[in-house]
Parts: sequence; C-alpha cells; structure tokens
Amino acid sequence: MVILKWHFNMGCLMLVLLMMIARKVNTMAQCPDSCTCLLPQQHIFCSNASLTSPPSQLNNNTVELHLQHNHFVVLHPRFIQDLPQLRSLHLSNCNISTIQSDAFVEVTSIHYLYLDSNQLSSFEDGAFNNLTSLIYLQLSKNKITYIQPGLFADLTELSNLHLSHNMLYELADQTLAGVTGLHWLDLGYNFISNISSNSFKDMVYLRRLNLEMNNLSSIPLSLSSIRGLQMLRLSGNNIKRVSAGSTGRRLRFLTELYLDGVGLETVSPLSFSKLRRLEVLDLRNNSLQNLPISRLKAFTKMYLTGNPWRCDCSIIKLHTRLAGRKEKDPEQQVLCQSPKALEGKNLISVHLDLLTCPGFGEASVNTATPVFPDGSRITQPPIITMAATSKTTMAFKTSTTKQLFQSTTLANEVDVDLRDPCLSDHISDVSVAALGQESLIVSWSVSGYYNQFQVRYSAGDEESTLDVIGELRQVQLYHLHADTNYIVCIIPQSIDIFKCHDPKPMQCEYGKTNSALEQPQQVYSPSKTTPSPFVTTGVSVAVVVLVAAVVFIAYTLRSHKINFQRYYNEEEADRVGKQTSDPYKLYCTDDNTEDDRQMYVTAASLWGMDNDKYDCNLAEPVSLSSVANYASL
Repeated sequence: MVILKWHFNMGCLMLVLLMMIARKVNTMAQCPDSCTCLLPQQHIFCSNASLTSPPSQLNNNTVELHLQHNHFVVLHPRFIQDLPQLRSLHLSNCNISTIQSDAFVEVTSIHYLYLDSNQLSSFEDGAFNNLTSLIYLQLSKNKITYIQPGLFADLTELSNLHLSHNMLYELADQTLAGVTGLHWLDLGYNFISNISSNSFKDMVYLRRLNLEMNNLSSIPLSLSSIRGLQMLRLSGNNIKRVSAGSTGRRLRFLTELYLDGVGLETVSPLSFSKLRRLEVLDLRNNSLQNLPISRLKAFTKMYLTGNPWRCDCSIIKLHTRLAGRKEKDPEQQVLCQSPKALEGKNLISVHLDLLTCPGFGEASVNTATPVFPDGSRITQPPIITMAATSKTTMAFKTSTTKQLFQSTTLANEVDVDLRDPCLSDHISDVSVAALGQESLIVSWSVSGYYNQFQVRYSAGDEESTLDVIGELRQVQLYHLHADTNYIVCIIPQSIDIFKCHDPKPMQCEYGKTNSALEQPQQVYSPSKTTPSPFVTTGVSVAVVVLVAAVVFIAYTLRSHKINFQRYYNEEEADRVGKQTSDPYKLYCTDDNTEDDRQMYVTAASLWGMDNDKYDCNLAEPVSLSSVANYASL
C-alpha cells in the first residue's frame, strides 16, 4: 500500500515537471531571436539587435514593441505585421530615411509612435494612413525640410506632435491640416521665419506651443486664432520689440510666456495689459533698460537677469514691486548697468532718492527733445488736469544762508559742484495765476527728460513744498491764505536738490490769491446784446405749452388705475431646469463679444492640463432671473 502511494506521488510530480517544461518551450517559441520578452506585460525588446527588418511571428497580444537602434532605411508598405493589441511602437535611431505609403496600415491601434533621431527629410503621401488612434507622434531630431499639406489628415486623435530639431523654414496654411485636436505642438530648434495666417486655424484645443530657437522677428499674428493657448515659448528668436498688438486679446489665457534671449529692446506700456492670467514672464538675457509694469498683474513672476538695466526714475515702479516681494529669487534680480555711479548694484538695494533723471552721478543732461522709454517723443509740454496738494509748513529764516532742507549723507555721492544744483537752465515759462481766495494754478515748461519736480511756494516766514512725479506740467495749490503774495519756484528733482537753496529768477514767479471781497477772475463773459422781442415771445409760448402738457399727463395718469400682472415664463423654466455650480470652471473667448464667456465642465471630463478637450463655442446656459418680470396691462 505504501509503495503504491509513493508511485502515485512520483507520477504527479513528473506530470507537473512536464507541464512546466512544455510551458517554457512554448514561451521560448513566442519570443523572437535577439529579443527579450516580458510576457506578463506583453512587451518585446529588440533594441540593438542589428535588425534590417522587423522580427516575424510576433505574438498577436504584443502591446509594446521596441525596435530602436537597428537599421531600417526604408519603411515599406505593411512594414509591421498585424498586431491588433499594439499600443506603442519605438523606431528611434534606426537610420530611417523614407516612409512609404501605408507603412503602418496593419497597426491602426497604436497610440504612441516614436520616429525621432533618424534621417527623415520628407514623407511620401499616405505615410501615416489609417493611424486614426494615434495620440502621440515623435519626429524630433530628423532632417525634415518640408511637410506636404494633408500629411497628418488621418491623425484625428493626435494630441502631441513633436517636430523640434529639424530643418523647417516655414509653416504653410495646410501644413497642420487635420490635427485640430492638438494639445501640445513642439516646433523648437528649426529655422522658421514665416508662419502663415492660417497655420493654426481650428486648433481650439492647443494649450502648449514651443517656437524657441527659430528665426522669428515678431510674435506671429497667426497665434490670435488659438483661443485657449496657455504656454508660449519664443526663447532664442530675434524679437526686438513687443507691443500691445503683439499679444492681443486672443492670448489673454496665457499663463506662461517665455521671451528670454530674443534681443528684446523695447516693451510698450500696454504689451501685457490683456494677459490677465499670466503667471510666468521670462525676460532674461535681453537688451532691456527699463520695463513698464503698471498693467502687469501682481501675481506674475518675472525673470529679469541678464539685461543692461538703467537705474533712473523710469524704473521706480519696478523697484517698488521687487522690494515688496517676500521671496528673493536670484533669477528675478535686477542689476544696474547704468548710470556709472550705480553700476553692478542690485536695484532693490538702491535708495529711491538715487533713482533720478538724469541718472544719479551724471554730470550732464540731454537737452534735446525728451524721449520716453517706449521711443515716443514730446514736442511740447502736455496739458494735464489739476493736482490737489496738501499743505505742509516749516520754519523759515530770512537770512541769506537759510537752510530749507536737512541734507542727508547718500551712498556713492559724487562731486557735482560744477553744475547748478537747482538745474535752473531746464525750467522756463513759469506762470502763476489766482483761482480763488485759497488756490493758485502753476504751470511751467522743461527741457531735457525730467519727470520729477519739487514745487516750493512761500509767503513771509512760511514755506511749503509739493513733490510732483510724472509728466505733470501744471498743478493747483490749495489751502492758501486769501489776499496773500506767494513766490513759487520749480526745481527738477536730482541727487543735489538739497543743495538748492536759492533758485534762480527764471524758475520762480510771483502770484497773489484773491481777496475775500474779490470774485475769481472770469475767463468768459456773457454777451450783453439785448434779445429780440420775437425770440422772447417764442420762448414764452413754448414754456406755456410745456406746462400745459405736463398738467394734462398728470391728470390722465391720476384718473386711470394702473394694474400689473406677474409674468413668469414656465416653458423657459422647464427647459433650463435647476443648475448647480461646479468647482471646475474654465473661461473661454467669444469672437463676437468683448466680455468673457464661461463654460462649466465636470471633473469626470477633465484629463490633465494637456489632455483636456473642451469646446469654447458651447452655448451659454440661459439663467432664470431671480427677480420676477412684470408686464403692464
């Protein structure tokens, strides 16, 4: 009995061993020579196998096939056998120079196709036929010079297209026809100098566009057709100027804009006014001397190193913004290159008193027509509105050596005794006129680029000052004494203003406020001509008719009872239904209106930042007013 049991156990053991051996033999038969197979995952690796054609008799359940670093010069029709489960095909570094028509017609199920680092220069028509499930196409690091229209027409599901490090010189109208579902387009490191106006037509889902290291001389106007673009990289091009027209209203959804290393010299004040969601602005390694930031959102993170910044009055707002940031990122630092006295200093470490025009430490100023940072010139002083002033007083001694201001020692002070600290040669046409018992209006002209002034006005032993910043050439002084003579002097702001004790007569003028019994001077007086009797009669008749009409209307309204009926559109209420709010809210642009439209999508319909597909042309939901409408019966 024991012997029989032992023989039975041995027989079972032998049977198990035979089954394992048979399974091993079957496994070895399924994996091609020179390849490594991961059968549980259905991945086959045939890299660096010196293959000139794909291995035959591949398992039909293969999901991922790696054939990189082999030698496939030409991909002929039906290059790969029918593999219905294949999702990823890797053909990088295979010396491929030609892809013939219908090369992938047997593998229509693939989602990822890698053809980078080959010798491709052009494509035959139909090279990507039937790849209707492809979502990722990698064609970087080839020698592609031309893409014929319609090449990607069958790639209706394509989401990512990479064409960087090729030899493209332009983008024609139909180059990208058919790939309307793109989320990411990489065209960096080419020679593109021309992009046609319809290159990105119908690309409503494009979110990330890379055009770095090309030959573009401006931000392409064709980008205005991309409604929801969020990242734009233009680094390394040749863009000298950016204006409001460069960005436009259609790019207002940008969150990242890269303009580093483009040789940028000028940024107009309204360049970024429409970019209300901009989070990253990269302006490193350009030729910027100043940057208008008044329209730039407070949350925008700027990268500014590598520019020849001129630290004068034109950069005060940037100084204030950087100084107020808690984090001190080295890439956001601004190092002064001029004037000479501030060269090499970090802008936020420079005291505001040193940010003057002309620059601190400069011994001379430009007396030519003023030129603003955006390149515009002024031919005459601008006419501006009045500016209210607050009254401040200080003690005043009548001696010839009176001290008006307490001087403070400033860092990097230079000897400028050779020039007039009051800069009197740059002020002319000072005018003072009374506007009432307690106010004077003061105007002046200036030569040279000065936009900061100190207005000193005194009467007897009392002196007050008013600091003016900007292009003001006319101010109004308030809270003055009636019937009092004032002397008003205009001094351009400079580092030596505390040395200006005796302004020159050419920059001062006398004025007197009106007395309590004196009325303000009238600029225009009414005509004293006696009106015609016919005119008087006509006016009288018109007044009588108007009064009669008013009485009649009042009587009519009083004699009739006005009824109202509550109006409620039940059909509209049934059609709209109850709407609930959703935390996932996206903003889209309507071409026919100036206002933002809103679209609401559910969390289930979102698939990552780069893979979300939503239509900005969806009709807006009709909301039911919470206030009842009334119709008059």
